[in-house]
Amino acid sequence: MPSTILDLNSDSKLQAFEAIGQFGHGGSSSLAFCESVLIVSQPRLPPAGSDEFCWTLVVPERAKGDSKQELVRHWFCEPDGLPFRESLTDFPSLASFLPGTAIWHFGYSRGGWIKPIAGPEQTNPWGRLGRLFFSYPLPFSVRGRLARTDSSSGQRLLKGAFFRLIESESVEYSSGERSQSIFLGNTKFGEFHVFVFVLKEGSNVRDYVDPNHPIIGTLNGQNHGEMTRTLISKVGLPELSTSMIIEVRLDALDVEAQSNIINNSREAFKRTEFTRELESRLQALLEDDDVLKDLELARQEKKAQEASTDMSKRLSAFLSAILSDAQGRPGTSAGGQAPGPRRKEPRPGPRPVPLPEVMPADPPALIEFLYSTPLSVPEGSTKLAKFRSDARAPKYSFYGDNSRLFAELRTVGALHNRVSVTGKSDINQKGYGSVSVTCVADDNDPVKESIDVGELHLTLQSASGRTLHAALPVRVEPKPPESTRHRQPDVRVELHFSTSNPAETDELRHLFAEDHVSKMGPDLEKKAEALRLPSDSATYTGDGSNRHGESVLRVEINAGNARLRELMATCATAEEKSTAKERYCRDVVLDCYQHEFELASIPEEVTEAVVTHGDEEIRAAETYLNHDKAVRFSLTERERDRRNRG
Repeated sequence: MPSTILDLNSDSKLQAFEAIGQFGHGGSSSLAFCESVLIVSQPRLPPAGSDEFCWTLVVPERAKGDSKQELVRHWFCEPDGLPFRESLTDFPSLASFLPGTAIWHFGYSRGGWIKPIAGPEQTNPWGRLGRLFFSYPLPFSVRGRLARTDSSSGQRLLKGAFFRLIESESVEYSSGERSQSIFLGNTKFGEFHVFVFVLKEGSNVRDYVDPNHPIIGTLNGQNHGEMTRTLISKVGLPELSTSMIIEVRLDALDVEAQSNIINNSREAFKRTEFTRELESRLQALLEDDDVLKDLELARQEKKAQEASTDMSKRLSAFLSAILSDAQGRPGTSAGGQAPGPRRKEPRPGPRPVPLPEVMPADPPALIEFLYSTPLSVPEGSTKLAKFRSDARAPKYSFYGDNSRLFAELRTVGALHNRVSVTGKSDINQKGYGSVSVTCVADDNDPVKESIDVGELHLTLQSASGRTLHAALPVRVEPKPPESTRHRQPDVRVELHFSTSNPAETDELRHLFAEDHVSKMGPDLEKKAEALRLPSDSATYTGDGSNRHGESVLRVEINAGNARLRELMATCATAEEKSTAKERYCRDVVLDCYQHEFELASIPEEVTEAVVTHGDEEIRAAETYLNHDKAVRFSLTERERDRRNRG
């Protein structure tokens, strides 16, 4: 069926509003899971007096000859190649499904997840369909025995996870709508829009999305691909990564960009330069969010109070000998012409001062940029112009059918066609928003000196009829010289011990000689869940991030793991216990380090596979095997030391 949404291996679905994702009504994505499919269709405006409908049955058969496919699928039709025609008079039971198109799947492989709805988890239709139709504007219904646990013929009306998040009291922070353009070279390929949610408890994420893939790419509100939370950790938000949900709307991208990002399978994005640019721009948006920074800092400080300080310092020194791209303190050898004083001693740098909240008002009376000097935009880069206001979204927004907030770049001079507004972020709950300004590079005509190119104007239309206005001069600067100054390949380790059973906290603190043993975090719990093991069988987990210019590796170890407890309990002296614990922790930290930072000696292809693979079960299994190895090595070295002591 060429040029339809049932056309295989094509981009037809990307341009159809009604296209459905995996386990829906698309071509390859549904036929692959069925023994047969019945399709019945009737025009919504049939000819006068006609109750005729069309139908066909699609069935698989084993391929013959040298076909590369195991199965081929055939559909029944008239001799002229058109579907069969019947009258509703002969099939009155179909009247409730028509006009329109209805599709029935027979022998559907449900993957074990479809069962009667008892809650919003991903193990039943409520959670799974809400995730697949993430921000689809219309509600949908589940009927029959799967709809309810208390009825075999009930009906349940559901809506996408996005709309449930908007109304949920479990959300601590929602960002409002943001946008950013995608550039490859000097060519713009449309823009994408982003919504960020931070939940109060990480355990609630599973009620909306797969906790291991909380970044959802949507088209027409439907899930077309997911990303792991590694991207969130990489921008310095490791604590929030387990409780964040991000929607990336791809509707406003050019078809070429959509085709290079979206897979037909709708499971994961293609690994192309378009996808890498999308990820880079998304990271920049997350790094710019001051509220996210404040929330992350608060959660980090709480964790830091529970960290194993002495052991963390020793493990940091252990890792400093390993060459990688982990960014630590600046090196002692000079390079480039980077401005600013050189650090003489390693230090993490000053903590950012949170921006004070601007109290909301309606009608609003304030909108102003945060700068007293022009916004400087180096050639070939994007800069954010931040502003504050007492207005609040969604009433005062850049977006929607009744937008009241507008950004305009009024340019003059020779560079007017190279500078543009490429992104906007609505005013957040603290009263701050931003506008992205980009200057595209031109190698044939590079910028050689500072040039004033115009003004960025903000206009806010108050509900009272008053108009508020702010303006900011914009200046283009030459490309900054690339610095060759070295960064010492250091990483700061933050080691935490935890347990799934709070009643054992005091016992484990004594056993491990640790001041703090905290409640197990959701990230570590998910490792056990991925292997279908109880939480007390979890081993460890690690997250790498960049915090104030310093690489940080946070490692959480399950002190309640039976094998690890046995190792510690069978130590004869405090010295043996300290040595065994450090030997085990070295193996664990090195494994986490290899998965979170790029080792110089490892091919890029290997690093790419490690970072981007989305199978949490495989990573959890690797972790368990490495845990077993670490315990065995620690036991072996302990017995060797005992023999040497006689």
